[in-house]
Amino acid sequence: MTKNATPMRRYLLILLSLILIMSVSACTKEANTHDVIKISDEFFTALIQKNYDKALTYYSKDFFSLMPAESWVNRLKEINGKLGDLQEVKLKSENTSTVFSGRRFIFVYANRYKNGLARETLVFFQSVSNPEIKIQSHKIESNL
Repeated sequence: MTKNATPMRRYLLILLSLILIMSVSACTKEANTHDVIKISDEFFTALIQKNYDKALTYYSKDFFSLMPAESWVNRLKEINGKLGDLQEVKLKSENTSTVFSGRRFIFVYANRYKNGLARETLVFFQSVSNPEIKIQSHKIESNL
């Protein structure tokens, strides 16, 4: 009888664990593309206004583990010096994927600056454990 009880207990434990995981994940508001576009618009507005302190608040802590915030601000200023002021932000494509740890939103922009064009890719992430949506990656490409 003990041998049969152990697999049944394991089964019940797994079942209860899955129910708990599903109920916890249901409590987190899952972002949609519209939510992320709004955040992206706010982010680019901060860049247009050259309010780099505000722009930094949209990046995740993981982003700054690769490059310190001060270095990234210097990079944004350097890009602004080459490309000129950001004049138009145009979303070209978007892609959303759900991963085990959350949702990833990949937005590609064709932005117009005073001195030329740039392709910018922003990857936003919303963790299962945290409803906040933050920029995980930001890539700026231009011929200038």
